[in-house]
This record gives sequence, C-alpha cells and structure tokens, in this order.
Amino acid sequence: MNSFLNRFINCQLKLYKFMQNIDRALKRFRHSETFNDYQCGNTTPVYSTHLTSLEKYAVTIYTMNVFFLVWDEIKEEISFSICNCVQDVDRYTYTLKRFGCEYLTWTTCFISSANQIQCLCKLFETLGIPCSYSFSVIKTMNMQNILSSLILTRWTPSTKHMTNIDCVTLTPTMEHARYGSLSAKCNKLCYFASKSNGRFKEADREIEKLTVHMQELMPSSPLTSETVLCPKGKQHVHNARDHGIPATKGYSAHKKTDGGKARKCGNCGKAGHTVKTCHRTQLHNNSTVASNTTHMFDPSCTEKTVPIAFPLLQLVHLISSRFQLTMVVWDI
Repeated sequence: MNSFLNRFINCQLKLYKFMQNIDRALKRFRHSETFNDYQCGNTTPVYSTHLTSLEKYAVTIYTMNVFFLVWDEIKEEISFSICNCVQDVDRYTYTLKRFGCEYLTWTTCFISSANQIQCLCKLFETLGIPCSYSFSVIKTMNMQNILSSLILTRWTPSTKHMTNIDCVTLTPTMEHARYGSLSAKCNKLCYFASKSNGRFKEADREIEKLTVHMQELMPSSPLTSETVLCPKGKQHVHNARDHGIPATKGYSAHKKTDGGKARKCGNCGKAGHTVKTCHRTQLHNNSTVASNTTHMFDPSCTEKTVPIAFPLLQLVHLISSRFQLTMVVWDI
C-alpha cells in the first residue's frame, strides 16, 4: 500500500493537490481490486502443467495473482529428481537434484504425523507459497491436493469474508477489518441491485431499514441515548463534538457557567446596581456640589479654600479676585 501511494504523493504537494491525488489513487486501487475479484470468480486458466490435479486445486484455493506464482513453481518441479530418501520414524528426508546441475542438492523434510513439509529454501516462510521442492515431495507421496500447512489464508479469496471471526475486545484494527468485509459484500449487492429499477427500489428500502436498525443498536445513537457510562463512572461520548480549547497563554482554566454570579456594587456591596448608580454615591455628589456653591459666593473664601474638584469654579473665582485688585489700583 505504501509503495502504491508513493507514486501519487510527495512532501511538496499542496493540500488541494494532495486530495486530488489521493482520490485518484483510491479510484485506481478500487478498480484493480474489482477487476481481480471478477477474475477470481468468473475466469479459469488453461491447465498446461504435468500436475493437473494440483493445478486445478490451486485455482480453487488461491487468488488469481497468487495462483500464477504457484503455477510457476509447479512448472519448475519437472526439472527436479529425488536421489535419496531417509526415513526416521515419522520423518522423511528427501535429497533433490536439478537436471543439468548434479553438483547442487536441496533437502526437504516431510513430517507425516503433523502432515507438514519443511524445505531449506524458506520460500514458504518468505512469500507464503509452496516451493517447487515441496511439489516434488507431494508428487512422490502421490498426494492429489496441496497440504493445508502450505496454504496461507492471506492469499485465499475467503480472506474478505469474516463471518466466522469473533472478537470479544473491539480494537480499531478489527473494526476496520469488519468494515472492509461488509464493504466488499455491499459492492456485490449494489452491482446486482442496479440492474433494474424494481431491484434498486427494493434494495434501497431494505438498506434504509437495516441502517436505522443498526443505528438503534449502537449505544451512542441519538435515537437511544447520547452518552454511555464507562466502568469508572465517567460519561463517554461517541458522537462527534467540537474539540476543546487548548490551555494556551491567556486562556482561563475555569469554564463560565450559564448562571453566573450576580454583579454587586463596589460601594455598598449589594446586588442589583453598580457604583455609578449607587444611592450613596449620589448623596455624596449632591453634598459636595452644595458645599462648593456656598464657598463660591462667600466673600471671605480665598483661592486656597476653593475645592480642587471643581476647576471651572476655581478659575472664575481667580479672575474675579484679580479684577477687583485692578480696580483698586486705578482708583488710587
């Protein structure tokens, strides 16, 4: 998968170009997978080897691409011959030679109790397919089928069908595997349902019913309940939500509640008003204005006794006092 995607993406792509290339890669991957599924289920190769029974059996258990790899090993088996066989209880050790290379030998062991073949070439341990030396032993033992120990489930068409696999603990890997298995089956359903209008409507109606039923079975479904209680007593939300605000500089860790505290006056400490609208402040301002008015009209008041809180009244008093001094000088 990684080598396949490396042909479409690189570190210098922009985001919009990356999405286009990923979409194109997935379309090509789905097309090739659908083509391979069609070949496995609807095509049969021409049998041309000397081991026809093994060749027919390999077609039924392997996918088409893997079958051609096994087919090459079956064809290559005709050039080998067994020159020695040693039996030790239930273990048979065969020594093989290739035609034209008599100085080279290969050793293959067959364990009858375990019904298993072990070869020193390690091709099965590397690629997961039986080697040509194993087919020589199978021919010598007159077996009509490939041993189950030489069949890797990964290369069989039944890999996508996971109806017999049960897992108690749900893991992300198992969830993705189940999703892929159901998607492969739904592809066949959609293919047959799209052939006629009646089948399309019936499939659409049944899929909608099944979707609602599966949604009701989920604990996090909005049709049943929104949250699920975890074993520790915490509520675990499965539905998608907005991500939390990161605790960066300037962010308050305390969340604001809907019903916040009522504002209180800083002067009297009572709720319902502020310092500006407090009755104590209004009484204080009225008394200050009254005292300043009295000082302004008192002739014995000097500029030092004029309150600093009223600069306009202070300026008027200063001008009037200087004006009186100027009139006195002119009279003299």
